[in-house]
Parts: sequence; structure tokens; C-alpha cells
Amino acid sequence: MTSIGPRPGPASLLRWELWTLRPGLRTYALAVEATAVGVTIALLSHAHIQLADLLMLAAIVALGLAKEELTRNVERMRRRFSDTPHQNMTSVWTFAAAVLLPPGLAVLAVGALYAYLWLRIWRPLHGERVWKVVFNASTVTLSCHAATATLHVVGAYPLTGWREVGVAMVAILIYSVVNLGLAAGALALMTTQRTVRRLLGTPADAALEYATLTIGAVAAILLADAPAAVLLLIPTLVVLHQSVLVRQLEEAASTDPKTGLLNATTWRSFAMTELDRAKREGTGLGLLLLDLDHFKSINDGKGHLVGDQVLAAIADQLKQATRQYDLLGRFGGDEFMLLCPGVDAESLVAVAERMRKTVEQLEIPDVELDVPVTVSIGAALYPEVGPELEDLLLAADNALFAAKDADRNRVVIRRPPLPTRRHDSSASSN
Repeated sequence: MTSIGPRPGPASLLRWELWTLRPGLRTYALAVEATAVGVTIALLSHAHIQLADLLMLAAIVALGLAKEELTRNVERMRRRFSDTPHQNMTSVWTFAAAVLLPPGLAVLAVGALYAYLWLRIWRPLHGERVWKVVFNASTVTLSCHAATATLHVVGAYPLTGWREVGVAMVAILIYSVVNLGLAAGALALMTTQRTVRRLLGTPADAALEYATLTIGAVAAILLADAPAAVLLLIPTLVVLHQSVLVRQLEEAASTDPKTGLLNATTWRSFAMTELDRAKREGTGLGLLLLDLDHFKSINDGKGHLVGDQVLAAIADQLKQATRQYDLLGRFGGDEFMLLCPGVDAESLVAVAERMRKTVEQLEIPDVELDVPVTVSIGAALYPEVGPELEDLLLAADNALFAAKDADRNRVVIRRPPLPTRRHDSSASSN
């Protein structure tokens, strides 16, 4: 779809990727798009559009395109690191259009912005397909219609009093719920990894969306009462866009791409901080090493893609079973590590058993496995096994081997200190 070729005809239309999608996803996408078109036609057929409305539309589109051009390279980099519902920050202008324009007319602002984004940013990346762009534009169009309907039904024009501002906040919520809900429905049909993070994004993503919608409400107020002042928002949006990229880069550098957990390097850095705190405060610190049982047979028998799905599903289950202040990471391969501050031997074993049962009871949608998914866990406790992080890791690793040797799917805790390699030859031979 991104290459230059012959003029589209009936044959090329039949080759569009939309028709190769899963039947459920294809039906869902076409239904959303048809709804957007139908609602838009119905609204525009009853709209009373004046020259002032068209001038306002032109101003909103011009501002949106100017901001997107200024952040074009930033947005390209953000797309490369995004694996959740992507907040492209156009909602500043689409929400302003929903507030200020007659019902239905906001679709022209949505169409102009998304066409520009595809031509200038997404298409050069070779990763954004036309059907996705059309679908996303349709969800934003329906979100605009829902927000406009809220404001018109209640009569919250202009946005000057407390009541009107309250209604605007409700419209922001409705816009976000419609947009995110429709996008989550498509993602649920596209992937078997139906985790909350995968479908709805992170809390930071949600905060960014509400922030941009709030700025959109401010932009609408300025465009209505002090049009020139809206230019002051452009530098703010550019800096916000850049700061979001910085956050994404930091997250990409510190997390494991397959599971979303901390990678080994970042986990070790945080673990050293927790160990220093335990030394200062004289508290216990527990470490669990978790290794998936029979994971090689899953990879060999079902393929690495299924293996990655299993890893992601287990990581999500483990995250839900940990305490907020525990430190969970992926050690590499099929191993995970969990650092538990402020525990004794009894509570550490209880945490480990909870993890083991969580994995044992896990059901992965659309994945059929020939072997059960279980985990062996080795546990170690500071300061019993030694004063350093390497002591904890070595003790937990030895306990993990013991759990594997004891027929897997069990917890073993290593508590006495281990011999060091600095012993003399006679001592090491005993």
C-alpha cells in the first residue's frame, strides 16, 4: 500500500490488506467505519454551516498541521517504541473542533490531520497500514461526535462558567472512553495477548490522553475568545511531545521488550539500592529466582512466537501477584527474579508459593500446549546467605537447581551461607 504503482482499480481493491484480516476483525473494522460515515452524513445533513465555521475549521487544521510538522521527527521515533494504544496528541485539535464546530464538521479536521500524519510520518516507517489509519480516524470521528453531542444536548456553550467547564470535563471523559474502547476492541481481535496494558495502555498513556484533551478544551476557549493567544500553546505542545519521547526512550532502555518487566541490568541497579536500604535499616530482603518448567519443549514444539506469548502471559500474571514495592524483572531466557523487601523466611516462602500457584493455574487464550505451564522457584534471604547481592543470587540459583532436581513445580529456600571460592584447596575438597 505504500509503494507507487498503477492507478487503483477493482482488482487492486480486492488485494487490499483489509480483506486478508481475520473475519471478526474485518467485520469489526468495517462496522466502526460504516458507523462513522453514517453518523457523519446524518449530522452534516442537518448542520447549519456558515463562513465563520469554515474559517474556524481552517484555523484548527492549520494549527494542527503546524504542530505535527514541528514534531514530525519526534513522532516517528515514538512510533518505533510504541507497543500499546498510541497517543499521537492530535486530540488537542480534534477535541477543539468537536467543541467549536457544528455537529459533524469535525470530521474534516480529523481527515486532514490523519491524512497528513500518514503521508508525512507513518507511511515512511513502512509500519502503518492504510486500513489502520482509516480505522483510527473513524474511532476519533465517533469520539468527536460523542463529545459534540454531549456539549450540544446540555447546552454548554460557550465554555465560560463552572457548569460549562464541568460539562466539558464530562465530554473529555466520553471522548476518551469512546476512542479507547473502540481501539481496545480492535486490539482484542488482533492479538492473543489480551492484557490490560496491551489493550488499554499504561496509566501514563491515559494521563497523556487526558492532558491533551484538556489542552484541547483550553485551545477551544482561546480560539473562541482570543484567537492569537492559541499560538502560545504550540511551544508547550512541542516540548510535551519531546518529553513524552524521552520517557519512552527511558522505558525502552530499562524494560524487557517481550514481557514489559525490568531487564536484568536495570533490575540489578534497583536491587543494589534495596540491598543498601536493608543494610542501613537492618531489615530482611528476600530473592526469588523463577524458572519455567519444560519451556524448551514449548519453544521446540510450538515455535518461538507461542513461547513469547507464554512468557508475556506469565509476566502479566506475576505482576498482578506481586506487592507494589516488590521488584520484578526478567533475568533472561525463561527466568524471572523477584526481590522482596522486608520479609522473613516464612513470608518469603509464602510469596513464592503464591507465585507458583499463580503460574500453575494460568490459562492462556488461543494457545494449546502439550505440557502444563509450571515454574520452579529458588529462594534466598539476606542476611542469612551473605551480605552482597551476588550472595543472594548464588544462593537462590542453587535453591532453584534443587527445585528442578526435585521434580520441578516446587519452591526450595536456601538459608545457610554457601562456601566461597577463596577457601584453600584442602577446605574446598571436603
